[in-house]
Amino acid sequence: AKLHDQRVLFLKRLLLCYAVCGLRYSSEDNGAVTRSFPYPLASAFGHGGRVLLRLDGVNWRTLLGLLLWGEELTDQLDENHMPGPFYIRRAASHGVRFDQRNSHLLETRLHHLSAIGGSHFGMDLPIGGLGNPAPAQQRFGNLYVGPAGVPFRKSWMTKAEQEYVKGMQHGHLYLRWDEFGMASTSTLVSCEDPADSRGASTEGWRPV
Repeated sequence: AKLHDQRVLFLKRLLLCYAVCGLRYSSEDNGAVTRSFPYPLASAFGHGGRVLLRLDGVNWRTLLGLLLWGEELTDQLDENHMPGPFYIRRAASHGVRFDQRNSHLLETRLHHLSAIGGSHFGMDLPIGGLGNPAPAQQRFGNLYVGPAGVPFRKSWMTKAEQEYVKGMQHGHLYLRWDEFGMASTSTLVSCEDPADSRGASTEGWRPV
């Protein structure tokens, strides 16, 4: 129950972070000019979606501690031994590269051994809400959202424990961190939309 509550609070704080800091998007891959995200914040958590967060003067451990516990408990965060509900992942499909020419962060596609690293974390999430109906599966019948996203079937006729479905996961969050040191940055303004466009601003520490 404790880990479930931590997962839910983490998601709530992350949504608040997006709401306060703002989300921006680019119509081009690694585009330098961005505009305000016009869709509901929840859509940023869609399957396969990736969000880049740039932290200026803030360590990734500080932000992660605030999202996880509501406090700056940075001494409890070790990239080699993450506290629950996080766990360490060994590989990822994408990475982040720093462009020295314009201080711009670029998302890259990783292949083979380059996909393996030590800055990958994961968290399983109860997307849809604990106990709520999960997407229908003809093979398993009516399913319900479990505390870590693994669906279960209710035992209507007995008092036995709920039966969890193996090999199925309805919610997962991937997170990675990258540190690029100190660099000067510049701001780009679009001639088409000067009031609502600027240079890359939602980049860096990256939960996906």
